[in-house]
Amino acid sequence: MSIGIAIQLFGAALNMGAFALLHFEIAPSSALRYLVPNFAGSVVLVASAYHDAQWGFFLLESAWVIVTAQAIVKRRPVRH
Repeated sequence: MSIGIAIQLFGAALNMGAFALLHFEIAPSSALRYLVPNFAGSVVLVASAYHDAQWGFFLLESAWVIVTAQAIVKRRPVRH
């Protein structure tokens, strides 16, 4: 197995693990234990797609990184 495939599998496993937490109601969609692995897996997949010039996949995963990053930022408490 090539290193590129191993990296893609790692990113996909992070995303699927996060989805499993959500699906089995272990973590809500606003929980960091869902958002962080989802974000990390998508970042890995964005980098892999860019490296392999898979532009459709790059666009899809980039959008997911942005959406997940916004959800993480919105979770943070606001300091006054």
